[in-house]
Amino acid sequence: MSTTDIEYTGRPGRPKGSLNKATRELKEYWDRFFKSPEYRESAKRRILAGTAAHLESFLLTKTYGKPREEISLHINPIEDELSSMSLDELTEYAERVAAQVKDAAECNDALPAEYKLNKDETSVRPQEPPAENVA
Repeated sequence: MSTTDIEYTGRPGRPKGSLNKATRELKEYWDRFFKSPEYRESAKRRILAGTAAHLESFLLTKTYGKPREEISLHINPIEDELSSMSLDELTEYAERVAAQVKDAAECNDALPAEYKLNKDETSVRPQEPPAENVA
């Protein structure tokens, strides 16, 4: 066959985005391997034995999503003066604050030790506002 017998499509090589034969064969092989009952049972045994931390972490992330790495705490200013609230309103407000304190304590307990708020600390220092550009 001469070069004049080959139909020219305007683009040399394989179509854009298509895999070459070696890549396709490797993907098919590893797909069959990872789907095999033997591999799945082996992975299950390693995860349950605690010897597959990276695999377990990867699978948890893929299954449930990446966990948040920060906790956002927003404290809203009191809209009404406490002195103008009725006894029922004060009771309701106190219950909401108590629930928020309980939630904050539970979040604090879930943090790694280096990020926990010490028991003797009574407040969190506010972040300094960003410096304004003065021209």
